[in-house]
Amino acid sequence: MATVKVKMTTNARLVGDVLPSKRNTFYALKELINNSIKAAAKHIHIDLIPSDCDEDSLQYRPIEKIMITDDGEGVSQSRFANRIMEIATESEDGGNGTGRFAGLLIGRTMTIETTSFDQEQKKKTTSSVTFHAMDFTSGNINDVEFDVNYSDVDSSIPNGYKVTLSDLYNNEQDCPRKNKLSSEFKPDNFAQAVFEHYPFYLFNDKVKFVINGKELRMEDFFLNHNKVGKIKDYTDTSGKEHKVRFQFYSLKLSDKRVRIFLQPATGIKTIIAEFVYNSIWYSPEAMGAQFVVVESDIITPDLYSNFTIEALGQNEWTSFSRLIRETIDEHFKKGDIKYKSFLDKLGADQYYPYTADERKKNLASEKLFERSAYLFEDDLKLLSTDNKTRKIVYLLLRKAIEDGDLTYLFSDVLNLSKEGQNKLKELLRQTDMEEIVRFSSDIARKDQCLNFLHELVYGEISKHLLERKQLHKIVERHLWVFGEEYNETLKLWSDTSLANNLDELHRKYLDYQPTKDDENLIEEVKGKVKSITDLFFYNEKRLGNGRREVMIVELKAPKCSIGQKELNQVERYGFEIANQGAFPKQDVCYKILLISSKLTSFGRSIVNGTGLNKQTPFLYKNITDNGADIQIYVMEWSELISKNRIHLSYLGDKLKVKYDDVNEIFQREYSELMIPNRNPRLYESKKQQ
Repeated sequence: MATVKVKMTTNARLVGDVLPSKRNTFYALKELINNSIKAAAKHIHIDLIPSDCDEDSLQYRPIEKIMITDDGEGVSQSRFANRIMEIATESEDGGNGTGRFAGLLIGRTMTIETTSFDQEQKKKTTSSVTFHAMDFTSGNINDVEFDVNYSDVDSSIPNGYKVTLSDLYNNEQDCPRKNKLSSEFKPDNFAQAVFEHYPFYLFNDKVKFVINGKELRMEDFFLNHNKVGKIKDYTDTSGKEHKVRFQFYSLKLSDKRVRIFLQPATGIKTIIAEFVYNSIWYSPEAMGAQFVVVESDIITPDLYSNFTIEALGQNEWTSFSRLIRETIDEHFKKGDIKYKSFLDKLGADQYYPYTADERKKNLASEKLFERSAYLFEDDLKLLSTDNKTRKIVYLLLRKAIEDGDLTYLFSDVLNLSKEGQNKLKELLRQTDMEEIVRFSSDIARKDQCLNFLHELVYGEISKHLLERKQLHKIVERHLWVFGEEYNETLKLWSDTSLANNLDELHRKYLDYQPTKDDENLIEEVKGKVKSITDLFFYNEKRLGNGRREVMIVELKAPKCSIGQKELNQVERYGFEIANQGAFPKQDVCYKILLISSKLTSFGRSIVNGTGLNKQTPFLYKNITDNGADIQIYVMEWSELISKNRIHLSYLGDKLKVKYDDVNEIFQREYSELMIPNRNPRLYESKKQQ
């Protein structure tokens, strides 16, 4: 065996860029598995090796080392320096990038050993090298010399590639979170995790995976080997046609859910995203666990790199996911005739507890009601026996769902059998529907609030406010529009001295009337709205570790746009906070929000010119003088509302809710702010309720 010193060449800095970017340690391991697949391996052995000592020993570790061995092409001695010791490009092709170093996210030491026939030397060779994580974090990696061992081997030795990971971070007392072995590495989870992430290769017998000496077999997971396939046509938002292939598999798993796996049509066919879909046509008891593999060229490997399906874009994902849901519904609808028949009877029943208008909203609570009523029917036979008590039972069931207190209804009110209770509990456990109902209601409420705020700022309803200052009572109830970190944040203020100082600064810099000369007067604003004044308020939020955030909100009047004068004044406001001793700096950060219905063209060019809003939406200025931590944000109401709507559409996939009439929301929730006898229609509506 010969040993030579070899340095890493070319773009070695990329290794440091790649290591922290994996979703978790299992995804780091997947990089090594993917390399084996790229090398045309037919067998991939993965061994999670425990400590070589008694289990009751203090030195015992369930996983001391991890070894991945394949029978792929391997790397010859002549190509070793180029294929292993060189990082050629950020966009790797055929495994020449940085993925092979991902193992260093799991263990501090990684040894690569590979065997292949050397075409240049006309002999078979084995080459090996050991990397240490510290080599990639200490100075310039290009200066580090690695010992590379070469030896000639008999031609009967098979080609292959082996990676051994040792000195695992997970075995250290203060292991960083990113380096901990994820839940997939647990003994009961690991084989299934590999199966779930590489179903294509198992389904089609392309690769055999051997886990701790035991081969993964399809019969270990499938009720049968028959798969149901469907091909759908999909037109993307740019008009391009795609084929989308669906494959449905029934599995013998205790976790009875419909799980959707997305994989690209080309390249390494590994799962890039996974979802759970609660199709109303899916019956867990009748159908068992279901896997749906969705394959298309619209699903690209870069989605895997970005860790998010949102990389498709909001409109594209909304459209594509609709096709997925409709296809799955269509598949299960044919397979669950009993459930479909029950739903038809239930929907036509005179005691069905949802009105026609409510049913059009496609409420999440209604879906849970239908599923629960179906399970009730097995036990209580309410519908099939025309039991009149279902009138009360269905109403109670709806109320319990919306109140989130189903357990009391099941056990204490209806005396449901233990088996029936267990079925319903299993339904809730599998679907998390109670949480979905609350989540959906929250999205609907916030969506309605955004619609209301938009109308309040830009529409006629602004004429019905008692005073401009009343707006802060509304905004203070919905601080989440300024960021999810303010969700359910209560108004909090305890520092009277600081409040007085903030008020004084406001009067000095921000309390003035817009004028035509200052180019900040919106002249098209007429009538009563023109007399509305600015609004200024602040709020305090405890951040933990003794820190607090002071949020200062300046809402400009409808007639005042944000131009050069407003930007100058808000900057001076921030600099005064930074430079006056009256304002605390230690453990306090200030967030100043300047909001108007309009930015002038010149004002927008100044805001965009800082470039800060490219990384952080609406950020205009950072002030750090004298140890201060002050951020100034500048925005239009329409921009803020639009950003929140996009965020909610991702969270709820554009939850299908019918917006309440804006005036009705205002009358119902903010009636104390209305001007009496100013809008008879609103008050007539109130009397009719």
